[in-house]
Amino acid sequence: MKITTLVLILFIAIMVFFLVMRYFRLKRDAKDSVGLADAYRSGDFDTYLAIINKQIESAPSAKDKNILATLKIQAYLQKHDWAKMDALKKQVDMKKLPKDIRLTFLCHYITGLFLSERSDAAASFLKSNQNFLKEGEGNSRYQLYLDGFRAFSSFYQGNFDKAKTQFEALKKAPGSNDFYRKVYDDYLHRIADETNHELSSES
Repeated sequence: MKITTLVLILFIAIMVFFLVMRYFRLKRDAKDSVGLADAYRSGDFDTYLAIINKQIESAPSAKDKNILATLKIQAYLQKHDWAKMDALKKQVDMKKLPKDIRLTFLCHYITGLFLSERSDAAASFLKSNQNFLKEGEGNSRYQLYLDGFRAFSSFYQGNFDKAKTQFEALKKAPGSNDFYRKVYDDYLHRIADETNHELSSES
């Protein structure tokens, strides 16, 4: 058998090997994606985080690992695990994230700062990133976060009437999911308590 024929056979064998490996990797990735979505919807955030960690371990590059790590913040928000959220913020290299993923991660992190009663830190992040955040204005994907920041800011500044109107609008907004509707309800109850307290103090 000629050397050229052997080389050709070897080349074809290598190509088939890589195609088979790619097929099984894509099949595994698709299974993991379905499992990730199912875990998130069911509120099983330990499983959600375990799947992400598994994907990070098998990710082919540091860039992919960095992007995958940002997904963890959604679980930390749901679990109110602020210590791990802060640690994740230090771990993720924001400058190396694609613009849309960086914007999403930043919105989640600022939301977490408000929910963990760190409104001053949230205000500082809003100020230092205001030009970047403006890129989300008018984009339905980010507008809910930006409107939420305005409502949180009104609340922590003591402007309860304005905050009430803003949170009520957010509850009805398209794209508002169960988690955020519960958050808005919690703040509306807090506004009612604050208002009642002010009225009782005046009487």
